[in-house]
Amino acid sequence: MKYPLSHSLGKTLSEKFEEILRFHIPPSPDKTILDPTCGKRYLWESLFNGLENTKQLDLEGNRITLPWKVIFSDIQDFGYNKVCDVKDLTVEAPVDGIVYDPPYFFGDKEALETDERREDYGSYKQSYEELLGFMDIANEKFPMLLKDGGKLILKCADQHYLGTNMFYPLHVTWIERLTNFKIVDFFVCPHHNMSPTAYVIKNRPCAIIMHTYFIVFEKGKKAE
Repeated sequence: MKYPLSHSLGKTLSEKFEEILRFHIPPSPDKTILDPTCGKRYLWESLFNGLENTKQLDLEGNRITLPWKVIFSDIQDFGYNKVCDVKDLTVEAPVDGIVYDPPYFFGDKEALETDERREDYGSYKQSYEELLGFMDIANEKFPMLLKDGGKLILKCADQHYLGTNMFYPLHVTWIERLTNFKIVDFFVCPHHNMSPTAYVIKNRPCAIIMHTYFIVFEKGKKAE
């Protein structure tokens, strides 16, 4: 398989995301972007930092003005605009782009209750099979919400889970399962603060990651 490879080091994930978003969906008030897994909007921090009086809001809550119309949503109520499960989400008109960052942790369900990261980084109470379900939702649901030629910007990571001594190359799994999309760009963001022994010494309650990927897809059947 051949696809473009781009590197952008020395920036935060939110800065890299802003760079990718501006390139693939050039800013315009006539363009609409849907983020159905926005959580606490950490991915958007770089864009918010460039705005005055950033308390976020908008889609008629006002306060911030992003260079696109953005629909923020999630299954959990963080005081944003829409609260619903991704598979049940609808939009009034097809959108120009979708940003997708579903929960990627999975592992020891009992350890979830005492892990302080669960609210910030998503529950890993899910199983690997449930993570695959997020992939299938993207493949079947998102083409119906996107305009022709619309972009899907996916944030994902490979993982190693010591509990099963298994490595999961999830970026490959995403690419294989998104059969209704063509890949147009691929960004690798290494995590420099991860110990090389983290995989084998500490029995962590969840899978751990070494890289974050931003994969940009375009609506349309991939070439055989």
